[in-house]
Amino acid sequence: MRTIEFYGHESRGIVAGLIRWKIGSAINHISIGVDEDVFESTALSNGVSVSSKKRDDIIMCQLLTVSDDECVKIVNYLNDSIGKEYDFSAFSSFAFNKTKQNDAKLFCNEFAAGILEILEIDYKISSNLASPKDFMYFIKGLNEGIRRGLL
Repeated sequence: MRTIEFYGHESRGIVAGLIRWKIGSAINHISIGVDEDVFESTALSNGVSVSSKKRDDIIMCQLLTVSDDECVKIVNYLNDSIGKEYDFSAFSSFAFNKTKQNDAKLFCNEFAAGILEILEIDYKISSNLASPKDFMYFIKGLNEGIRRGLL
C-alpha cells in the first residue's frame, strides 16, 4: 500500500484572488505529492512540472491510499505528464460557467483528476466545472466513506 498526497493551495496574486472569489473558496490550486516529488500543473510554469519542494501556501492535505500496482500507474502518469502545457481555456470555464477545455492540455484539478481515472473512480470534471475545493472535498469523501476494497 502507498499514499498519494493531494495538496490544496491558497495561491497569492491577482489571478489567484479572482479564482478564489469566483469559486468561493480559499483553495484555488492543487498539487500532488508522491514520495519526495510534488507534481502540479500551473499557469506560471505553463504546464506540468515536478519539484522536490512543497509550496508554502498549502492549506489542506488529503491522503489517498492506493495499491502498489496503482501507485506504479499513477507515478507513470505523473512522469509522462511533465511538460504537458497548461490549459488556459479553463479560465473561461470558471469565469463564464461554460465548459471549455483543450484535451491536449491540463489545468490543475484536471491533472489531479487523471489519477482518479487511473483508479477507475468516476469524477467528471468537465461536466460539472469542479473547482480545486470540490476536488479536495471529493478526495476527503473517498477517505471517509467510499470503500475501494483495498483493506
